[in-house]
Amino acid sequence: INGYDIPKFYFHYIISNDNPLNKTDRKYAIIDGKQRLNTIVEFIEDGFELDETVKWLDFPDLKLNNIKYSDLAQKKGYFDFKSKIDNFKLDIIHVTTDEFDRIEEMFLRLNEGVAVNNAEKRNSIGGYLIEGITRLVSTSDFFKKKAKFGNKRMEHQDLVSKLCLIDEYESLEGFTKKNLDSLVRKYKPKKTSSATEKRSLKSGAENLLSLVEGRLENLGRIFDDKDVMLRSKGIIPLYYLFLKRNPKISHRKFKEFLLNFDQARAVNRKIGRKENPNTTLLQFDRLNQQGAHQAKSLETRLKIMTFYFEKGTSDFKDEMSYSQIGLEEENESV
Repeated sequence: INGYDIPKFYFHYIISNDNPLNKTDRKYAIIDGKQRLNTIVEFIEDGFELDETVKWLDFPDLKLNNIKYSDLAQKKGYFDFKSKIDNFKLDIIHVTTDEFDRIEEMFLRLNEGVAVNNAEKRNSIGGYLIEGITRLVSTSDFFKKKAKFGNKRMEHQDLVSKLCLIDEYESLEGFTKKNLDSLVRKYKPKKTSSATEKRSLKSGAENLLSLVEGRLENLGRIFDDKDVMLRSKGIIPLYYLFLKRNPKISHRKFKEFLLNFDQARAVNRKIGRKENPNTTLLQFDRLNQQGAHQAKSLETRLKIMTFYFEKGTSDFKDEMSYSQIGLEEENESV
């Protein structure tokens, strides 16, 4: 109305019907600008009224509050206002591509203005596992009710991909970009894949995600809604792995242990080296911060957790030797 610039809209223009990204047989898909377009359409369909903050600078005395779009054609003095709306031309950029990762990266760069992270890049690979992870994240009560960390940059999808890696192989693999990307690509059909091969890949991805979903549901039963112990995604694979290897433990006993374990580590960190802190607990905290994505770090922290869990939920006096937890003796001065 007032001639202010409106940011460009980006549409995916689908030229060919055999474009693999065309799942709806529509000609266009919105890459960026959906919320703005929804607002425009909602107003034109009388979905809401204007309020007192709306001013037409050329006619500042024209009252627009409590006015719907349909009112503009019926009330005297409002026709020019309606005409400005009807004749306004939106600035639309058409993008033609059959590569999902290009569209995904464009959206992220337009909205974030920052480099795409590994989880976002992994999501753009596509395939059956990515589709399943997206579904799980959107439907799982663990993420909707239990997890205290957000999903602004696909933290939830990143966590699920790591849990899938835990259940995909017998041996524990590190959460490296290479391993996680390889797992996603394992369940992505090639252009030359037959229908039988595609069904097999889809079934494999669904079976893996069904296993992860069940374990996540089991893990969620231990925690309260928005539990402070789920404030960070970094330690959740450790909880998940512990339950995987100890499927019959009492949920109540495990939660009680985690609370005491968390508190014991917090107290131990405040003691300081001169007062002889528990070095095993310090090792756990160090590994939580350094190289936490490595398989050896996961195994070591799991050994420490298991050691104290078997001692009792509130017994954190004993220490493990370096050989017991699989570490070489460290130089005292380091």
